[in-house]
Amino acid sequence: MKYRREVDGLRALAVIPVMLYHAGFKLFGGGFVGVDVFFVISGYLITHNILSEKESGTFSLINFYERRARRILPALFFVMSMCIPVAWVLLLPNDLHNFSKSLIAVCLFISNILFWRGGGYFEDAVELNPLIHTWSLSVEEQYYVLFPIFVLIFWRFGKRRLFGILAIIAIFSLAVCEWGAYNKPVMTFFLLPTRGWEIAIGAFTAILFTKQIGGSKTLHQLLSIIGLCMVLVSIFTFKKNTPFPSLYTILPTIGASLIILFGKPSTMVGKLLGKKLFVGIGLISYSAYLWHQPLLSFTRYATISEPSLIIKGLILILTLLFAFITWKYVEQPFKNRKQFPRHKIFKYSLFISLLFISVGLFSTYLFESNGVFNSEKKLAYALSNHLGVISSNMDERLFVKSRIEIEKQNPNVILAGSSRIMQIGKHNLKDDCLNFAVSGASIEDDIAIIDLATNKFHPKKLIIGADPWLFNSNSGQSRWLSLKPEYINAVSRFSQSKQPKHIATKLYTINDHSFFETVYNVYEKINISKTYVNNNSPLQYKDIIRKDGSRMYNTNYSTTTQDEIRRGFNGLINYSMTSYKFSPQSMDLFEKFLDYYRSKYEIILVLSPYHPDLYKRIKQEKPIFLYIENQYREIALKKKHKDYWII
Repeated sequence: MKYRREVDGLRALAVIPVMLYHAGFKLFGGGFVGVDVFFVISGYLITHNILSEKESGTFSLINFYERRARRILPALFFVMSMCIPVAWVLLLPNDLHNFSKSLIAVCLFISNILFWRGGGYFEDAVELNPLIHTWSLSVEEQYYVLFPIFVLIFWRFGKRRLFGILAIIAIFSLAVCEWGAYNKPVMTFFLLPTRGWEIAIGAFTAILFTKQIGGSKTLHQLLSIIGLCMVLVSIFTFKKNTPFPSLYTILPTIGASLIILFGKPSTMVGKLLGKKLFVGIGLISYSAYLWHQPLLSFTRYATISEPSLIIKGLILILTLLFAFITWKYVEQPFKNRKQFPRHKIFKYSLFISLLFISVGLFSTYLFESNGVFNSEKKLAYALSNHLGVISSNMDERLFVKSRIEIEKQNPNVILAGSSRIMQIGKHNLKDDCLNFAVSGASIEDDIAIIDLATNKFHPKKLIIGADPWLFNSNSGQSRWLSLKPEYINAVSRFSQSKQPKHIATKLYTINDHSFFETVYNVYEKINISKTYVNNNSPLQYKDIIRKDGSRMYNTNYSTTTQDEIRRGFNGLINYSMTSYKFSPQSMDLFEKFLDYYRSKYEIILVLSPYHPDLYKRIKQEKPIFLYIENQYREIALKKKHKDYWII
């Protein structure tokens, strides 16, 4: 394939906005579309090479995978190896646990699936995730595995039929993508089936390019300029609340396709993208993409705030410097077939992958919740000695259990429920209280936590979140299993059915902890991050858990715009309520639970308020919410218990 300088220049046009977007430069609010431009470029180059080799009879699947390994893995493995020691120095235990899982996922080409299951690309927490950007590499790698096999299978039926089948798949992918943008946005963002059409645009670009499209030079000038404008408009007008990927994504992807097709060296766009600066950045764009996110995320993690524009500018310059070094001394040498023949490439790739997976498994095990070292209990001890602790992606149930065991004060009020009541605390309740709310609380959580708390403390009031999914047998909530023994023990107190008072707790057992203790002690000595705070100032990226258990949300979250809130309505309205199947057993259990405690405590059930616009949608689309609220009111009133209140 003849080298095209302007394609490397297009790579620069893709990577620079991505870097500036992740650095937080607001002017580049749509800089994330650079990834979509990369998808088009990849689809174009891969398809062009495969078709050329198929037509000449030189295509080999093993050669194809060898080239992909040479191109992708050396720089990726090098950056990952640099991230590991920094992660051990900076990341808190639960964050290091998640980082370790991402190491494994990257090596297995499934990091997009891991991050899909873990949240979303536009969430604030991802700005602290050093490897979040590898999701796009996994999408491409999955495509690289499947596409050549697809070509081999359908090539025998003729190119026309092969392209027709590819077109049908691409149209279907786009249709699912458009639907998913509004119904399953996180899944749609991360997965190949909803991203494949973008790479397919690159494939069709290659098909058209090989046909030597005619037309006047003026037409080529016009279409290449239109393509450049489409990409630039996307970069400067799209925002993180733009439904994406969706039909909006057609703008940057078709724009990139037009540039590749018509931005020949003789055109204005071709000359611009062919300049040394653009070509130079384009050559190191892959390494720059790999480096920028770890450098930005580790800096943010170390400072617990947003770096200044000067610092971010220096980080981006450092990114380009590291990228050049990586390109020159890592990428380029591994392209040398004499120095690194095929068998060495595959052997080294397998060995290093297994090494990273082993490191990831070891670290995941070491920092696992309720594992060898219970980080939730350590955090609970930190909270008992400070004004607050920094929240992380932990097992909140085990954290609450440890807090109850350690807590010394005797509150007047105990709160249990979901994240809907996490902000309630002494600062707004004006009473001594302890908040034991956990994310996605189920009826099992409420029962177990209230039982643990009332066995330890002597409160006057119990405030319980009346969440809509408590009676939904299709809620999908299973996190309560961390408190399964406590739940079974609690139910035995007020249920007539015979329940065991104790159940064996599943523990990690190992004959000799000395090695793990040594490693963990090393981690605690080298790690410089603090788990606690001693003031009431909110942080930018991390929530704070106050001494009473209430949450102080990070400033990024607390300053969410109305448009961003509205974009999240689908997630809110469907959270544990995508389908609803009423469970009379759960409702009966809930009533018995309340009856058991009403003689000792005043019980208050809290119905969460809704955003006015969300409430309108609930009335139209999910009236079951209103029916459930009435069920809670009936529970509180049917026996005329003065102890039950609805807020």
